[in-house]
Amino acid sequence: MYLSFVTTSILLLAASSQARPAASDNEAIPSGKFIHIPLIRDINLSLDRRQVSTSLSNQVRTYMIDIQIGSSAQKLTLSLDTGSAETFVNSDLCTTCTGGTYDESKPSSGQARHDLGNFETAYVDGVNVSGKYVNDGIKIGSNALHETIFAVSDNATSSGYGIMGIGLPPPQPKYPSILDNMKAQGLIESRSYSLQLNSANSTSGSIVFGGYDATNYAMISTLPLVSSGGETPRMAIEWSGITIKAPEGGATYSKIDESRPVALDTGFTLSTLPDEVFDALAKSFDVKKSGSNYYVPCQQPQGHTELLFGGSIAPITISVPFSELAIPANLQPGGDQGQDLCMFGFQPVSAWGVSSGMMSFGDTVLRSAYLMINLDTNLVGLSQAVDGAGANCEGCIVEI
Repeated sequence: MYLSFVTTSILLLAASSQARPAASDNEAIPSGKFIHIPLIRDINLSLDRRQVSTSLSNQVRTYMIDIQIGSSAQKLTLSLDTGSAETFVNSDLCTTCTGGTYDESKPSSGQARHDLGNFETAYVDGVNVSGKYVNDGIKIGSNALHETIFAVSDNATSSGYGIMGIGLPPPQPKYPSILDNMKAQGLIESRSYSLQLNSANSTSGSIVFGGYDATNYAMISTLPLVSSGGETPRMAIEWSGITIKAPEGGATYSKIDESRPVALDTGFTLSTLPDEVFDALAKSFDVKKSGSNYYVPCQQPQGHTELLFGGSIAPITISVPFSELAIPANLQPGGDQGQDLCMFGFQPVSAWGVSSGMMSFGDTVLRSAYLMINLDTNLVGLSQAVDGAGANCEGCIVEI
């Protein structure tokens, strides 16, 4: 495997690697300067929070992280989200929420932060969440974060998991984020992390706060964060184009020399493309539309989609197999040939009503990539993911 140490060192300012103990399936690797944590994938989440604008019964996958809150060690599971910067948990007033709720009546070191005003946030899919801010301790694996501010939601237009936001913060944030606190309290050296989501058939992924796994990527390219163009800052890089490769290797569609911002959003199961690009892909994949949703046969040929990033300065191509673009949707067999239908992993950006026309690449794309994010330098390391390499590898985690 070829590692681009020049671009990696520019992005990460990495310290030398030291031997570390291997992680078990549900345990974090503790370290003074990085935290390596497995992510869990849930296939029983409806596409109603951070997913699509209408409530669906389709099963999808989300990436989750386990935490404990307060002196009573309340256990909650949160959805990990690079598309937002706020962290919130559901209050015990929610009887249908998934992943546990925060019970303020239990003994705790927490305090309400009325001085911060009310918590209110809206996601791109139209889901609104509101509540209040609380200051309490959070434990991630064996790593304790003291006096961490987060929100407690008591009024959401959707039920589901709470969210741990690790995305781009606003220019003038109300309070320190989870990453801010990790750095300030000496758990990590920089506000950074790396993500390995693994393939659609995998039941887990992993995140390294403050570091990266040197075995999980091939050649890496360093890209600057670019303006997302909307009122709320989103973690975006330059998208340069797309090519569809047929199973025999020939290109069936290609649109290159583009230059558009695209948000990197693990809280989003699908991915969006400009309408004209989506329309061309819909013909290639024989997409069927039903209501506001798009479907393809679950059995896909062995072609792949090549997504280009970085323009001519730091070009990088991420190859996404066709199989990653067919999301099981629990539908009855249908279509002209009686095939099982799956949700198509791409949607037109206009379907989301985003005024800026901002594209988003969610899990259908990010599963094929290895991401290194450094919010101190506003740089992103992007590489084709190397499936399964370096799992529980001792000495392979490098501090950022």
